[in-house]
Amino acid sequence: RIETALNANKSKGLNIDYVECRSSICKLEIEDMNAKAMETFRDDFRQQTTDVFSAGMVGEDEYGKTIIYMSKTAEDIYEN
Repeated sequence: RIETALNANKSKGLNIDYVECRSSICKLEIEDMNAKAMETFRDDFRQQTTDVFSAGMVGEDEYGKTIIYMSKTAEDIYEN
């Protein structure tokens, strides 16, 4: 599902550096984008994956990369 959603959003200038999924959580690292492009991506991506991943958290690392964690439950995010 993540791959399909990312491919659907390629036209938004998205630069995915890293995707890792484990049994209960997935992590995406996205190269810095302008705020408007990121907002559009997040909204579209959320709509395309919300039936699989009902919980998520978005932040930035010390290098300016956007980090997205997604899971089926919020507990999975906080446990990992």
